[in-house]
Amino acid sequence: MGQTYKFSTLANLSSTGTGPSYPSAPIIDSQGNLYATSERGGAYGFGTVFKVSPKGVVTTLHSFAGPPTDGSYPMNALTRDSAGNFYGTTVFGGQEIVCGGQAGCGIVFKLTPTGQLSMLYSFTETTDGGYPECVLTLDPLGNIYGVVGSAPDVFETIFEITSGGTYSDIFQSSNEFAGAGYSLIRNQAGNLFGTASDVVGNSNGVVFQLTPEGIQTILHSFTWTDGATPTQKLAQDARGNLYGAASQGGSQGGGLIYKLDTNGNYTVLYTFCSLANCADGNFPAGWLTLDSAGNIYGITVAGGSENSNSGVVFKLTPAGVESVLYEFPRPSSVVAYPGLVIDKSGNLYGATYSGGKNGAGSIFKLSKQ
Repeated sequence: MGQTYKFSTLANLSSTGTGPSYPSAPIIDSQGNLYATSERGGAYGFGTVFKVSPKGVVTTLHSFAGPPTDGSYPMNALTRDSAGNFYGTTVFGGQEIVCGGQAGCGIVFKLTPTGQLSMLYSFTETTDGGYPECVLTLDPLGNIYGVVGSAPDVFETIFEITSGGTYSDIFQSSNEFAGAGYSLIRNQAGNLFGTASDVVGNSNGVVFQLTPEGIQTILHSFTWTDGATPTQKLAQDARGNLYGAASQGGSQGGGLIYKLDTNGNYTVLYTFCSLANCADGNFPAGWLTLDSAGNIYGITVAGGSENSNSGVVFKLTPAGVESVLYEFPRPSSVVAYPGLVIDKSGNLYGATYSGGKNGAGSIFKLSKQ
């Protein structure tokens, strides 16, 4: 008999007052506290960084105030270092210039455990681009890596901010290579890996590698039959194998889960909509989560039983056996930048961007039974 999980809402967010509303996917610490950004809410209405305790107590750690000293509207998950500092991006805010009809072109920020925020970089939508939505990646030296778009004649820029605060563009693409808003991961050798959903000459997308020297290599080019439109962030196991989701394509057209090993071999692990009425899920999104046994967890934005079709939380064993852990009910609880985190007991946590008791999103828990 397969493992069962019990769904519960850990925290309902509110669209009134100064608390967080419309959250991103959370991250987790060793004590089981969850941390996330919210696109709206806070003292100024420009979003927050907030914490949810294991008992569901919500605490706002920072309210974004907008230009000229702060960002506004964070739209993706945080990254945390070993000292407990948080790093993230906001789509707007920063320097007091007009971008996309809003004030500021977005920032990269650092937030200390005591709630002190510093802007590490403020974008200008010139040669550096703007509107960052990526999840940031850190190396052991404290250098930060991310992806941003919208620079003139450049579709995407991969940037580095050193631990000393120096910003540089380490790779720029004029052919939609990097994938706007997508996120990178890094291996021990210092190589960066990511996906692109649309590349000139291949609208199905690619998986790529960028070396510390700035040399890019396409590791896999999707063909639709083996997947298309890879989602935003790869996962990596202890051996360096990469795992990802393609939100479309495959034999059923509903997306799939794939593996790319260290020798460059590409394998489809599971194809969605393989069951009648897509009861197994349809259109996987966001990033995947791996446990110590090699099981894969993720979210689809559609599929489930005929009474649902609002998406599922799924588990995939190393042997490719898929099971549905939870179906999102109608009306759809839209999951913000779908992604799950797992605690030491194997419980799963995620966020819904809308829905919840107050319609402003929620943090949920799937307890392992």
